[in-house]
Amino acid sequence: KSELYLELFEFLTGKAISAPSTIISHFGHRVAHLDRQIPRDRGIVIAPGASITLREWPGFESLVRELYCRYPELPIHIVGTDPKWRKLSRCCPGVIDDIGKTTVPQLIELCRGARAVVANDSGVAHLAATIAHAPTAVLFGPGDPEYIRPLGEAVWELKVRDLSCSPCEKSYCRAFFGYQVCLDRLTVNSVLETIGEMLSL
Repeated sequence: KSELYLELFEFLTGKAISAPSTIISHFGHRVAHLDRQIPRDRGIVIAPGASITLREWPGFESLVRELYCRYPELPIHIVGTDPKWRKLSRCCPGVIDDIGKTTVPQLIELCRGARAVVANDSGVAHLAATIAHAPTAVLFGPGDPEYIRPLGEAVWELKVRDLSCSPCEKSYCRAFFGYQVCLDRLTVNSVLETIGEMLSL
């Protein structure tokens, strides 16, 4: 799927984009040799939306509050297109509402300068990891990271692995264990721990 985003971006901009030379191939693993020449001074980028609502993690509001408490010196940017996520910018003072305010190239540049990007299984995850080469945490629900994971030098995959109904690749929930349980069981603490690792790079 990342290759499709590369092709789309090249079509939209007329610029050739190379895929990352190093690809994460195992759950939770990362390679810590990011380009040190890129100034990563944009703080943390949060992308809470997805084209399929079922793939939207329900813990973003709690996450933003915790991030603000733990890292008050880092700006937190909320990105996407759905106005419903503007509520995240009202969680804490200093959280920046970038919902609907960035073009695709601007979003890529914002991610390129980020210390960490946190996104659902969505287009933003691919833009951040594959094109912007940003440290990116991807929260997987019904999707299957075995073939849909973004390419990138530093990608973390967070997914609940002990559900027999997941991955299902559906746009609706079969609800064997309860609606959206594949994301409900993904805890805020586990995401915070991952972000801590990303910030240590």
